[in-house]
Amino acid sequence: MPFGPKGLITIPDIKPFPIGVIESKDLDSGCMLPTCLSREARPCVRSISWSPLGFAPNAGCLLAVCTTKGVVKVYRSPFCEFSADWVEVMDISEMLHTYFAKIRYGEAHVASPEDSSQVNFEQGNRGDGPIAHLRIRSKGKRQNNSSFISAEQYARRSAMLSSLVAVWSPMLDSESARRFCVLAIGAKSGIISFWRVHEPQCYSITQGSNPAPVASFIGFIQAHNSWITAISFSKFVSDGSPQLLLSTGSSDGSVKLWRVYISDLLKSTEDSHASFSLLKEVTSIGSGACTVLSLVPDTSPHKIILAIGRGSGSLELLTYDTSVGTFDVSGSHYAHNQAVTGLAWAFDGQCLYSCSQVLHLTM
Repeated sequence: MPFGPKGLITIPDIKPFPIGVIESKDLDSGCMLPTCLSREARPCVRSISWSPLGFAPNAGCLLAVCTTKGVVKVYRSPFCEFSADWVEVMDISEMLHTYFAKIRYGEAHVASPEDSSQVNFEQGNRGDGPIAHLRIRSKGKRQNNSSFISAEQYARRSAMLSSLVAVWSPMLDSESARRFCVLAIGAKSGIISFWRVHEPQCYSITQGSNPAPVASFIGFIQAHNSWITAISFSKFVSDGSPQLLLSTGSSDGSVKLWRVYISDLLKSTEDSHASFSLLKEVTSIGSGACTVLSLVPDTSPHKIILAIGRGSGSLELLTYDTSVGTFDVSGSHYAHNQAVTGLAWAFDGQCLYSCSQVLHLTM
């Protein structure tokens, strides 16, 4: 296009997920305060992540977009529509809601409807997360499609569906299947869900022969007890076995390192928890909110480097030796006067770029 953007994604408003209704007396519960005070006028973008090259039907990249309303969708370029508007190919949040509804959000019991005052969360032009502003029903008959839940249940369900960050893994190879990658979604509940996407068997630029990408839910982990604010992947080989490393950060300051054998990712299904196992708790609660992570292999065998940016403006560099299972602090200093919002390594792994409002180079 001679004028305007080459590509465009418009973030639409969403219909809230039907996660249940609460009684009006529960509106004053402390856990409902963030919902009642939310004043997001319109959906905005919170996080984006590119897939590895080759996962779109035209051999390009997929783009995962997470909004301030907690919704994650995946888009592809309009290679056959002759338009600047990118095409939605997957609604990850809708699939996640379907799964949690099927397992009843992991709750053993859900209260049945009763004739009483109730609060229903409905679509409006305000809201933060998969819910919106309130409408109170003080009279009326029992609703056949509604079920009463406690305020705590509502807050928990909302947190499980309110996504904060979406990150693609690197390209993963398998001897028995096509190459694939994993999309990790971090939520306010501290849960990270994982979605497996295979590389297309063939590519084409004609619409008729381009099946839409498919994401398979392969489980989740309760990574933290607070909001997931940062995720980073890295491939690693130990004892001849290819592994995928995962670093996760939370708003409470904790940072953890996880690992999974790549072969196990092909065996995971939605009926089991993800195969990631905790390798090390890097930092504990109270270290300052983690805002960004970057995980890369070191030039030395059996070592990886983890960079942690925090809301205080501090930047921490740690080296993990897999042969002995210990972390060594390579450096820690206040790189910025504001929260560290971005980290990027140079190709040689020796230079690290960090940014808040001003770009710095850390050697």
